[in-house]
Parts: sequence; C-alpha cells; structure tokens
Amino acid sequence: MGKPLDPNYFRKYRASHPEYAARDRARRRNRGPRGPRDRTAEYAKRRRPPAPEPLAPPTDLLVRRESLLLEDLAQERELAKLERKDPDAAVRAYRRREHEFIYRTRALTIYQLGDHLDDDR
Repeated sequence: MGKPLDPNYFRKYRASHPEYAARDRARRRNRGPRGPRDRTAEYAKRRRPPAPEPLAPPTDLLVRRESLLLEDLAQERELAKLERKDPDAAVRAYRRREHEFIYRTRALTIYQLGDHLDDDR
C-alpha cells in the first residue's frame, strides 16, 4: 500500500474503511457555512460594558484640590457599597481624615510657600 506517512497510504486506507467517509460527511454537514458572514451579534455578546463617565470634569489644565477630593469621596462611596457598609458613614469618615490632614499640613505648606517667595529677593 505504500509508506505509513505517504498521503496515498491514508487515502487508500480511508477508501477501504467506509466509516471514515461517513464521519467526514457528518463533520462537513455540522461545520456550518463557510466564508465571510455578519458577526455583529457575536461581537455584541463579547462587548465590554461602557466606561463610566468622569465624576468631576476638570475645569482647567490644573485640576483643583476640591475636585480631586470630590472624586475620592465618590470612589469611597462606591467602595463602601461593594463592601456592604454604610456609604454615608464611609464618606464622612474619609472627609474627616482628609480635612484633618489638610488642617495639620496647612501651616507647613504656607511656610514652604513663604520660603520660596522670599528666595526671589
């Protein structure tokens, strides 16, 4: 019949065994249409959910500290919801910690700004 890796060997073997021909016919029937087709439904199933809109759009190139704080507070609220905690209490606690930090470091910031202004003499 030929060498074991010769393509003619496999053709003759399949021709002598009709169950292979029946299996190939069934495979071709179940394969479905070939060629280009409309795949928009398939892609719609795999589409990612839309990205959330920004919470506080920047008003300038320099974003103010307050808008960053509002964004942090919104994130803290969402995190509390995910953790099944009270969102309002989480926001109050975060705001208190943030204002305490700002209050404690305010004198340092003013002092540093004053030093930089005095260097220009």
